[in-house]
Amino acid sequence: MQIQQADGKQVNRENETVTISGTSLGALAGTLSSTTDLKGSTVFNAFMLDTQGETVLTFSAPGIAAATYTVRVGAFPHTCAIEDSRFVTMEGGCKDTQTHRVWSLVSPTVMTWHEAIWDSASPAGNVVADAYDVSLTNDYGNPPGGWPDASYTNYCHDLVEGGYSDWRVPTANELSDVYALGAGSPSHFAIDVAQDLHSATSVSSNPVLERRINLSTGVTSDRDKSYTSATLCVRIGS
Repeated sequence: MQIQQADGKQVNRENETVTISGTSLGALAGTLSSTTDLKGSTVFNAFMLDTQGETVLTFSAPGIAAATYTVRVGAFPHTCAIEDSRFVTMEGGCKDTQTHRVWSLVSPTVMTWHEAIWDSASPAGNVVADAYDVSLTNDYGNPPGGWPDASYTNYCHDLVEGGYSDWRVPTANELSDVYALGAGSPSHFAIDVAQDLHSATSVSSNPVLERRINLSTGVTSDRDKSYTSATLCVRIGS
């Protein structure tokens, strides 16, 4: 951290004690105060927030105007139940090192397809455009009210997990690939795989239906998008 004037110019103030305070987000731990060097700079080592959500941190020192910084803490990542040469915990979740797909935790509640979908490979967005969308049927545009669109949950797009926010609903093929890796592959995931999961894939012959996958059996089923199910999100890692 660097002490500066309002116009951004550096202030060389040595031995100023700068303190972090003002959070309502769980507990702060680690170094919460630090002293500036000859150039008015200081470093906070190993402090952390232990609760998910958003909060404002305040940095203050005697006789100096305070500075604030907004912090958003995402969900803790999906840790692979089994780690080996194929699956490792990294880049925000349980990563398949061959496909570079990183898998999230499963959603804590069930939801409809439209609540889960956003920015996936087979987008459909809202069933019909609503007032908030101003004639848009999905949220690829920029609704005048901003986004995420309040008309649907848009679970994967809203997800911040493991420090990443570029999650989406996987396609049916991406989910099927996990099962196709061979016996035991889904067991690498620390989730209940014996449940139907949403995919981003609509049934081409009847677009009111989506294709769902059961990772424990590899069985696919075509269900009405209004039916609820759990959601597993994916992102493409490096």
